[in-house]
Order: sequence, then C-alpha cells, then structure tokens
Amino acid sequence: MKREDLEKFIEENQDVINPIYEKIVTKGAASILYFELEESFNNICRSSIDYKDIINFHTSVAMEECGELIQAISKVRRAEITNLDRYHTKELKQNLQEEMADVILNIYRLCEILNLNVSDIDRILAAKLFRYRKYSEKCLEEGKL
Repeated sequence: MKREDLEKFIEENQDVINPIYEKIVTKGAASILYFELEESFNNICRSSIDYKDIINFHTSVAMEECGELIQAISKVRRAEITNLDRYHTKELKQNLQEEMADVILNIYRLCEILNLNVSDIDRILAAKLFRYRKYSEKCLEEGKL
C-alpha cells in the first residue's frame, strides 16, 4: 500500500483506528494486537478451512513480510551510505516503518495461530531489552559505541 493510500485509509477510518491506537498506547501493542486478532482467527477456525492450511498460509506471509523488512532496511542503509536526497530517504524510511508494522502484526498473528502466549514473549522481550541496555552501558563505558 502506498503511503498516500495508507494515510487516506487512516483518515477515512479514524473512528475505528483511534480507539485501537489509544489502547495500544495505554496498554501496550502486544495485548491489544493479540486481542484484536483473536476474534478474527476464531471466525476463521469456525469455517471449513483446514487448520494446517491456515498455519501454512500465515507462516508463509510472515516469512514474506520479514523478507520485505530486510529489503527495506537494506534500501535505507544504502541510501544513508550513498547520501541520497532527503526526499528519497524519507520515502524509504516511511516504507521501512510500514514493513516494521507488517512484521509486528504478523508476529502476533502467529502467536494466535500457533497458540503461543504473548505474555511469555513480552517477558522474554523485557529480559532482552534489559540485557541490551546493560551491554550498551558497558560498551559506552569502554568507548566502543
């Protein structure tokens, strides 16, 4: 989806998007995205679609989205190195944001489909962030950053 189309979609659907955004800001993305996806997934499961097909489809989509994120990162990195004009770099960074959002959404979709506990992932994330902070502080002290 082009950035202009996304902005138009957001503008046209603010009455639905704003309450979801407020929940994400106040309660955290993990719990809200998980809750929002749960109902749609349960509706899919009630249909006649084979569960294995659902897993295959969503894992494939997640892999594709990760690939698109890798491409977006590479393009931003290349633009920064080659000093592309600001407009082009801004456009690339907007695309990067969209790809990051796609990957995050797919992570929570996979949690629902594969019956993974989002709270466990949040705890692991918190531990990794803490470990990363300690590592960064150590690198700063040693002059490595």
